[in-house]
Amino acid sequence: MKTQRGIAAGPRAVGIVAFCMVGCLLVTLSLQAQDQSGEEKFSAMFAGQGALAGRTTTIDIYIQGYSNDQEVQQLAQILRSNGQDSLVSAVDKLPERGRIAMTGTTGSAVQVVRQHPLEGGRKIVLFSNRPMAFGEVSQNTRSTDYPFGIVILNLNEKGEGDGLLYGACKVRFNKDNELEVEHYGQAPARLMNVRLLK
Repeated sequence: MKTQRGIAAGPRAVGIVAFCMVGCLLVTLSLQAQDQSGEEKFSAMFAGQGALAGRTTTIDIYIQGYSNDQEVQQLAQILRSNGQDSLVSAVDKLPERGRIAMTGTTGSAVQVVRQHPLEGGRKIVLFSNRPMAFGEVSQNTRSTDYPFGIVILNLNEKGEGDGLLYGACKVRFNKDNELEVEHYGQAPARLMNVRLLK
């Protein structure tokens, strides 16, 4: 693994993402995702880093259900065989499994949600096509090469903990068949005081 979970700083920072992070989304792990029924809602304090340092706000994270192994295996195969653009199209066709929103807004849909057990708790990873601004798309800026958003929550048995929010990422498999995630320049936002509301 080239870097740890906090991917190295810099505009072209690349990390081989550990199984504890995005690997649990797109590949099947020896730790199988826990089955869990019912909806969940989490509240968290968003704290920006780097260019967004000093910006804080409250966000809500809604989970309606979890993605199964077959679905994420299919997504992994699409990425491996056809590349990132095909993965964007495939994710677009998936049903909404969650939503991330600043408190009081409707927010953005999340299409892939996975979880697996940790000692004394669980890890939840949310993966989605990120919304892009009109100017970003019309001017075809370099940021459009980073079409995904990723959220990682590390929770104790009470549903409390912290996490990270990666606002713009690209993904690919390298020649060693390892999943790489590259984030667009800025450091991920920290999610603090995460707590389960229901």
